[in-house]
Amino acid sequence: MTTYFHADSALLEQVCERHVLGVAKALNYRHDYFDQPGELWSPDGQLLASTHQLVYFKD
Repeated sequence: MTTYFHADSALLEQVCERHVLGVAKALNYRHDYFDQPGELWSPDGQLLASTHQLVYFKD
């Protein structure tokens, strides 16, 4: 998993205890693997963090 933080301390202080929006998608299922991007957004529409991971799943 790779995580990128896009917010500095000033932006995080603005968000503080407010709710954030988390978005995750599964893009491609193939051969017991899938990839999944994710994002965290502030209530004002600013990107706080993003991630991308490759997942192995077993039946």
